[in-house]
Amino acid sequence: MKNYITFYAVLAILFWPAFGKSQSSVKDSVMTIPLLDFSYALQFPGADLADRFGVSSNVQMSFFVKSKSNFLFGVSGGYLFGDNVKEADFLYDFTDENGGIPGIGGIYADVRLYERGLNFEAKFGKVFPWFGPNMNSGPMVLIGAGYLQHRIRIEDANSDVPLFNEDNRKGYDRLTAGFVSSQFIGYRYIGNSKLINFFGGFEIKEAFTSSLRGYNYDTQSSDTDSRLDMQYGIRVGITLPIYKKAPKEYYFD
Repeated sequence: MKNYITFYAVLAILFWPAFGKSQSSVKDSVMTIPLLDFSYALQFPGADLADRFGVSSNVQMSFFVKSKSNFLFGVSGGYLFGDNVKEADFLYDFTDENGGIPGIGGIYADVRLYERGLNFEAKFGKVFPWFGPNMNSGPMVLIGAGYLQHRIRIEDANSDVPLFNEDNRKGYDRLTAGFVSSQFIGYRYIGNSKLINFFGGFEIKEAFTSSLRGYNYDTQSSDTDSRLDMQYGIRVGITLPIYKKAPKEYYFD
């Protein structure tokens, strides 16, 4: 996440000299505006992903430039997380007749499973200024393309199971990645002042992925199958527009 913040901060600094001196008014004109978005999505899995995980969350940072034609060009990076792991049969290899996982010293280990992942995308879209406080706001559509990765995080809370050390976990974590495309339809609000700016809508992702691990220890086989991993849900966020407000005009008789 630190890398994400650094990357978008650099983008904002680079674009500030070009757009920060704008003397136009958001209220009265369509402006070219750099936009820094911070968003959260509640995501439901589909296709092959639904066999491995349940509902998850995604936090994302995006940087867009909205042109005077209300087209959007940008990049985004997100972090995927959840605690509903369905594909957990590999744990049976470690359980005893009581259903527990014996640890060092005969005490049952505290093993937890989580969903973890990340995504990077380039995005293109448009704002339609059909209704809103100004011509920079309105219904919004976005399409994106990039990279998606997900895995099962195996957490041995007390490091009681030697077989779950850092190296061996790779044989069970189902690390998977590939090309992802996305579509978003919603609404973007850019206020007449810089105080209130937000967006929200429905998002869907389709990822064409495969395993990055050469061998699964529990099945004792290579995983070479192609996958279709889908996610859909609601994304909402706040926006930091990067521009300077136009100076107030004063008239004297």
